[in-house]
Amino acid sequence: MKSFYSCLDNGCSNTLTQAMQHTINGQMATDNFGTVVFYTAEDRETLGHQSVMRSKIMERPAIDGIVYLRLYQFCYSGTFDFGFLMELLDNGYEVHFSREKLSIQHRDQLDELYETLKVFEFLAAQEQPSNPGALSD
Repeated sequence: MKSFYSCLDNGCSNTLTQAMQHTINGQMATDNFGTVVFYTAEDRETLGHQSVMRSKIMERPAIDGIVYLRLYQFCYSGTFDFGFLMELLDNGYEVHFSREKLSIQHRDQLDELYETLKVFEFLAAQEQPSNPGALSD
């Protein structure tokens, strides 16, 4: 059985409770033949640079990957953080996005999805409020 970290999204916690996010990410882990062994979330101040998750990954945990609630968690800085996503994949971690039912297990898949993710980045920038907590989903 695979093991995953779960990264909750404090940017939408006003509409989707942490308990609900746990359930959703836990199901995504199960769908990918695993279980959540640890969860974390960025503080509102760190949403844009994911420093909490970056620090956890620097510890080189013995996990198979990370389950994020949604793809938008990589866009809080205003642009899609391809660098961090590539870092995760290059270090052997799968990356799953529950809301979008999207799984990226290796760098080749990221290359195939690049144009789609750039469109997502563009659309996310059009909808980005000045206050990330105001996001509805």
